[in-house]
Amino acid sequence: MVIKRLWDSCIESQEILDKLDKYLDWLETPNENFGGRPVCPFLAPDRRSGKLKIEIYDPKVKTIWEHILVYDREDYNTALFLHIDDSIKKVTRAQWQTYLREGMIKIGLNHLKPICFSPWENWTAATIKTREMAPCFLTSIAKTSQLSMGAKSLTKTNYYDKFTDKERKKMKAPKKVEKK
Repeated sequence: MVIKRLWDSCIESQEILDKLDKYLDWLETPNENFGGRPVCPFLAPDRRSGKLKIEIYDPKVKTIWEHILVYDREDYNTALFLHIDDSIKKVTRAQWQTYLREGMIKIGLNHLKPICFSPWENWTAATIKTREMAPCFLTSIAKTSQLSMGAKSLTKTNYYDKFTDKERKKMKAPKKVEKK
């Protein structure tokens, strides 16, 4: 029976990874609602260069803090932790993200920033539901400096043109400037 559970777990993990791959491909695809850029314009370079760490996160096996501390010592730009445990459904994306951010500051990891993606949350960017295709709850950890640099580079483009005022506010994107 133990072997069957392990086998089932491996199959389930592979199915999640396959769905994740399709989701990441979609995030990398140019989209007119984002000025012809991908939904996540910085994802493809990290995937191609091997700078994206992807791990299954199961709190029964290892804590999220163990995952984050290992990532911080490695040479990745971004970590993506896939929550396969249903306990994450008991907290909102915002609660989990705040918990991580506050905890990271307390242990001296304020150079990192968590960004969480919940397929159950009604989240839009440029009026597109960008997270509903995620295969599970995802926690992304990246260096704050890289995120800031990336966000700043997008302000010089038409990436945010189709974002609503509400979406701009929640993503801390620049206010819409009316073109003359």
